[in-house]
Amino acid sequence: LEIPFPLDVLPPSHIAVEHGAVTKISTLIPQLQEEYDVAGTCSLCLKPILSISELLRCHANETCKSHFHMRCLSKHALNAVDEYRTSLFPIQGQCPKCGVVYLWGDLIRDQRILLAVNKFNSSSTLFNMIPRGKLIKM
Repeated sequence: LEIPFPLDVLPPSHIAVEHGAVTKISTLIPQLQEEYDVAGTCSLCLKPILSISELLRCHANETCKSHFHMRCLSKHALNAVDEYRTSLFPIQGQCPKCGVVYLWGDLIRDQRILLAVNKFNSSSTLFNMIPRGKLIKM
């Protein structure tokens, strides 16, 4: 059953409209320590990122590899469009290191996957480490 958007109200530009059945996607979790990194420091404030829950990675993480505090990247993106005083999070932004344009929702989706991987690894030496690059979805 599909409930359509009213014809006079279009969905926001950052929302993709898709049709069809919802399919479950699994993520392949790396098993080797060589496939993981530590969070390191925020590329904006240069302070350590102490928890995966405050970490966002550049969307071009295969090439850029920049890590940010969620708050720092949000502030940077909102300041770029003069919305820092009126919004909590941006809809989109640009990586301050490599310039790639990202949607905020894509960064949060990546963070949620990292948190799930961390929970899966909670009893191993890989706890609080983050997988390198993009994770393979199946």
